[in-house]
Amino acid sequence: MLTLRFVAVVGLMMVLVGCGMAPPAKPTASFRELAGTWEGRYILPSGEPGPLWEYTIGEDGQMRFTRSELPVEGTRQLQLRDGSVVYDDSMFWSGVLTLHEVEGRHILKDVARQKRNGAVFTGEFTLKQ
Repeated sequence: MLTLRFVAVVGLMMVLVGCGMAPPAKPTASFRELAGTWEGRYILPSGEPGPLWEYTIGEDGQMRFTRSELPVEGTRQLQLRDGSVVYDDSMFWSGVLTLHEVEGRHILKDVARQKRNGAVFTGEFTLKQ
């Protein structure tokens, strides 16, 4: 019993330390910080990686998005709100983009919510070289 309790406590400590090491999002003051072409994938609600997406973000907050597999493309206007970048397409999607720095690389994360059913898709994007 003591061994099981010890393992549980050590496991909990490892989880808490691991969560504490995740880099926090950098507050975003302007779209200039996000300007460029980003490439990445969403993790689907099933846990599977989705198709490759490309986001091109302008200094004015206009974002053009494309997906090559089952082609989709379009634009959306991003908004700055309390240090975060948000979007809210009237009928389909809303989400929050956050900028992180991991080992000297910029990572753009998107937590998107599908309005029709509330499904959440989390995407991670890197600047395209």
